[in-house]
Amino acid sequence: MYAIRDRWVPAYIKHVFSAGMSSSQRVESNHAFFKRYLDRKCSLNDFFTRFSRAIAHQRHEELMAGHIDFHEKPRINTTFAIEKQMAGIYTKTIFLLFQAEFEKSSSYICKMMTSTNESRIYEVWRFDMEETNQRRRHLIYHVAEDLITCSCKHFEFEGYLCRHMLCWMRVEQVMLVPKKYIKERWTKNAKKNLIYATSHNLVAGQSILGRRGTLSQLTRELIDEASLTEARSKYLMEKIEVLKIEISGIDVEECTNKTLNRIKSRDEIVRVSDPEPVRTKGCGKRLKSGKEKSMSQSSRTCSFCHRIGHDRRKCPDLSILDNISTDL
Repeated sequence: MYAIRDRWVPAYIKHVFSAGMSSSQRVESNHAFFKRYLDRKCSLNDFFTRFSRAIAHQRHEELMAGHIDFHEKPRINTTFAIEKQMAGIYTKTIFLLFQAEFEKSSSYICKMMTSTNESRIYEVWRFDMEETNQRRRHLIYHVAEDLITCSCKHFEFEGYLCRHMLCWMRVEQVMLVPKKYIKERWTKNAKKNLIYATSHNLVAGQSILGRRGTLSQLTRELIDEASLTEARSKYLMEKIEVLKIEISGIDVEECTNKTLNRIKSRDEIVRVSDPEPVRTKGCGKRLKSGKEKSMSQSSRTCSFCHRIGHDRRKCPDLSILDNISTDL
């Protein structure tokens, strides 16, 4: 049972909105993304350069996706008002997933099983359930809250309506999706309502780096919106030129010489040195060359004359004595 926990554990967290991601999927997707730019042979300087390049590429892809969402209309396959409504609200990626569920809902049958003053229970199944081994799903409509829930928990986990709930809406002739069934997370305007936990008040004693960070955060959304089209970009550039002239005319006498010395152009070279190499604990000895081995060998000592540099076989004194004895 424990060995197959990856199959039964997700069943207990289906009611939690996780954007369709598992607990490890987010980490694995990040690893797969950064593996395209990084490897274990990178130095520290190279790591920062490649990491910045990866983040820049990620932001570029996000801007391109935002441009597509606002300026390209997805293809609508039916004449239902629900599909047209969600095409204008959802991003293109989520709308394609919703569209697939909406098309599959036409193959399902919805039937009310019980009804009380507090709730109604519906059963939804596919018309060819016996052939496809599809299970029956149960919908509960809460009358007081005007809320429908499905036993598959697709809406709670993924964030968009499942085929069973869409089948119920078609039977009940719900022409448009109510706002409570639309997750703000998947809409085109999801980023517009973000709140940054940063004070917009520029303190007089704040450092230049702090003021720069505050201003960058305030203008980030403006730059993202302007970069989507050429007309917006041109308009913003014209306004920036006007602001540069106006800002240059503001009195800067309150700035001290120390502060003025800080205001200079900084290149974007990474000034982080590589860490000092550390000898791995327990590693083997360094391989020596032949020259080092010969130099490290102890010098030979002659056993006859007791001089260093030769042995008894090559001793010059012994060879002289041998020659004398031969002559005699």
